[in-house]
Amino acid sequence: GLFIHECRSSQNIPKIARDVGFDAVVQGIRISNPKLLDTKETQQQIHNAVSLREFVDAYFLGELSDRHADYFAIKKALATVRWRTGKPVTASFVHDDYIGRRGDRLRELEDFSIRSLKRPWDGDAVTPEQAVNATRDALATFRDDTKPGLLTTVFFPTGGGENFTEEAQYIYFRQVLNLRIPRGVNVVFFNSFDRPWARRMSETIENIPHFEGHTGLFRVKFSNDGEEVEFQPKKAVQLFAGRKMANVRRRTR
Repeated sequence: GLFIHECRSSQNIPKIARDVGFDAVVQGIRISNPKLLDTKETQQQIHNAVSLREFVDAYFLGELSDRHADYFAIKKALATVRWRTGKPVTASFVHDDYIGRRGDRLRELEDFSIRSLKRPWDGDAVTPEQAVNATRDALATFRDDTKPGLLTTVFFPTGGGENFTEEAQYIYFRQVLNLRIPRGVNVVFFNSFDRPWARRMSETIENIPHFEGHTGLFRVKFSNDGEEVEFQPKKAVQLFAGRKMANVRRRTR
């Protein structure tokens, strides 16, 4: 399946995903201001996403934090997307927002659940084992749920910090793939490719972590003239070779 974090244009990426063999597409709608959902940017994302409904299986608003959310506005927006598309909808919050009574309130909004893994580090000193423990704790928040769920932004960087290497990423994913996952829940790995634009931003903007451009399972390499791009698999891709990803590759040839 393909998990798309936002919809800045009506370019039909979900249709392309179907054409090359993806079984399911979850389309995100980025909320520019969680306290003010009627901004032009958010409403444009909703419009773009709804126009792609023929090729989308489900929608979400996100990624949000419980402390900054306007519940009435979110509930209204979810009802609008549900009515205009006929598809399941939800809002995406960080996983620790679902602990205790706060979580009960969030579950009332959902047709299904999407929870973002709260990053298990502050800085660059986290180890793969610490990140695995955070992932395990996040999965535990689904244990008593009765609706399907996805845990998203599950990743380990390969650059931008002293512990962030391809070998560490490999160790992290190897252990995550062996975690016990609650029934009806799946994991969204973040993300497919490194993001050179995020790396450049982290070099110039103080509050953006330096690892942001190194979160992919594939390296991105541009030609000298910048006209061509090559995607090179990192070591962790080996862990997925025998899974359904192999079938997807065969169908695209």
